[in-house]
Amino acid sequence: MKWMIDEELTKIVNSALDGGTKSRATISRWRIRKKFPKDLERRKIEEKLGVPFDVLYRDIDYDALISKLENQIKELKKMKIENRVHEEIKKEGLK
Repeated sequence: MKWMIDEELTKIVNSALDGGTKSRATISRWRIRKKFPKDLERRKIEEKLGVPFDVLYRDIDYDALISKLENQIKELKKMKIENRVHEEIKKEGLK
């Protein structure tokens, strides 16, 4: 549930702001892009957490990401095999 995520983010953001008192509603507004944090607040959050501010709010579909990465691995394996075949053909052609 989104409100549970916002509640966790509220704790994280308030700890990053050194005793900040941002409410869950404020965090929800930031997440849905109705409002944005002040630049100084955003920089403090990024410095404390070590990640860009937008990373906190991305909805990631892990299954789609995993399948995409698996497909990339398959393509790389195919490319390696094709390269080996081409090298063998070149070696045979030189003999």
